[in-house]
Amino acid sequence: MHLGWNQVTPGSGRNGVSEGIFNTTDGNVTGNVGDLNLGRTADRGTANGEFIVGNGVAIEINVMNIGIGSGSTGTLTFVDNFVGAFDVTTVNFARGLFDFGNNTLNVGGSANIQSTTFNFRGGVLTGDTVDLDPSTGTFNFTGGRLAVNEFNGTLDQNGGTLAPGNSADTTTINGDYNLVSVGTYEVEIFGVNAGSEYDQLDVNGGVDLNADGGAGGVLDVILEFAPSPENAFLIVDNDGADVTLGRSTRRLAITSTRSLLITKVVTVTTWS
Repeated sequence: MHLGWNQVTPGSGRNGVSEGIFNTTDGNVTGNVGDLNLGRTADRGTANGEFIVGNGVAIEINVMNIGIGSGSTGTLTFVDNFVGAFDVTTVNFARGLFDFGNNTLNVGGSANIQSTTFNFRGGVLTGDTVDLDPSTGTFNFTGGRLAVNEFNGTLDQNGGTLAPGNSADTTTINGDYNLVSVGTYEVEIFGVNAGSEYDQLDVNGGVDLNADGGAGGVLDVILEFAPSPENAFLIVDNDGADVTLGRSTRRLAITSTRSLLITKVVTVTTWS
């Protein structure tokens, strides 16, 4: 099944445009699909594919490719309180948007929205909760932007950006959090109240901010107000029972005109 698959090859001398949309919010869909391509190219031309999943959908997919190939983008969205079955063996997500709303994405278990292997290397993955069963599922986070409210299981961030919730919010990890040097933890600061005015990561497990023994993960601070020197921001809240390892010894990617002020503010936060 193809929604926006541009099969023009680099040596053909042509570009081409491919677009496709499948909206299932007005009816039931039942099926078994080998491969589903949402926006795919052979690295030439453009391709855009969109799949809107509504209630009543019952579908099994072997491999789902989202935004694969240069010039491609794919969009997969679910209605809130989804009632149905969306079962994918392998997800390859590189460009676009995967939005599962207020639902739960289950990796390695059984749920309305489930996958055995989720290869996340680009795009935006957002929704309420990710449930990871490491005994039967694999979540490969090597790129892209992860913005969820809760992650159940150990989160190994081997690239990409972790951005808590929506705008200033909290992401809770019920498990360990391991960040490598090429990964970024993005923090938006609009005020002094955690979870509502600035981002916070709440980890009920161990924390390692230098999981690969390199230079340490990247802290990207987006400051949207003028704090006082005495303000402090708890951006990683460990449960107190586990040690926090590693340190971001380099790179503060500051998105603000108040860079000097941010330097003073970051100094009084805990990133170690």
